[in-house]
Amino acid sequence: MCESPKITETEITNTSKQTDGLLEEILNRDNLNLAYKQVKKNKGAGGIDGMQVDELLPYLNNNI
Repeated sequence: MCESPKITETEITNTSKQTDGLLEEILNRDNLNLAYKQVKKNKGAGGIDGMQVDELLPYLNNNI
């Protein structure tokens, strides 16, 4: 049986420093635009939420 490696907290894995501002960076308008363009370029599939790619742009325009 193959076991997953265990993660232990060290200075390297301390997430409090690594995630400061991460949500803001993810939700940054430029980042969302870049992600949307990549999904369209790659002809991406709908997500787990059931939203199709062609429904994404109107959703983003209405909810940002």
